[in-house]
Amino acid sequence: VYTQALKLSESRELYSNRSVAHLRAANGEEAVKDAQKAISLDKHWWRGYQRLGAAYELMQQTKEAKDAYKTGLTFASTNKEQLAGALKRLEAIGTETSSTANTAVINVPSIITSAAAASATAAAA
Repeated sequence: VYTQALKLSESRELYSNRSVAHLRAANGEEAVKDAQKAISLDKHWWRGYQRLGAAYELMQQTKEAKDAYKTGLTFASTNKEQLAGALKRLEAIGTETSSTANTAVINVPSIITSAAAASATAAAA
């Protein structure tokens, strides 16, 4: 559904929502690409960084996830608690992995399941 809509008009929201759909399908690489595209359309939109952090978190790339959440916090005027909570959770884990690390799939980060339940009901088509 999002792919079809993107053919008509690109928007940060559509890429962000398709990123969530990819996350729910445990497709971390595509979720990263869509989050990065959302960010490229609006570098100051905190939600793009939230999606990017969640995608990296899904892929167990903790350092990259933390970096994305930290960047998102610099732009968030509202909803800081979502980003701060995700960052706190990752810091509690205490394990850093690099972008070359194992990309085994884990559960969809809770930041996505709570924040985007309504917007990600359609599958990435």
